[in-house]
Amino acid sequence: MIFRFIKQMANSYIAAREWDLKNYNLVSKAMDVAGYAFNKFTQIDEKYGVQQVFISLINKIQSFDQKHEIISSATSKTKSFDEKYNVREYVDKVMENGKIKIISQKVNETVWNTWNTMEYVEEIGQQINEIKQFEQNQKELKDGDDTEGYE
Repeated sequence: MIFRFIKQMANSYIAAREWDLKNYNLVSKAMDVAGYAFNKFTQIDEKYGVQQVFISLINKIQSFDQKHEIISSATSKTKSFDEKYNVREYVDKVMENGKIKIISQKVNETVWNTWNTMEYVEEIGQQINEIKQFEQNQKELKDGDDTEGYE
């Protein structure tokens, strides 16, 4: 069932890209906007030092923890609580019983899914090849458009 969904998504992607190229070329416009936004974020960081503020904040948090030993204290308290009440052993037993059931279910699901997967692997491979071919064609068209301006 999921493979039919993947196949439909691949077909939809190809159809949408072809329509986009014929009508609006939104993908290249979106890439331009993303590049512009990245450049603006870089300029803001260079101007205001946003990255340095975050690094400074992380350093302050680390020094606060070292001064007050919060993490080490919590770790030792957790360990002593576990040793006193044997919580880990109880949790391990509960997890083991649950794991046996989960493993049995997963094995059954895996066998069934593998059987179904074998039917669709060839179809998905074809879809992937179609998408790769489509993207390659688009790249070749774009490369051809880029070189026309330099002649």
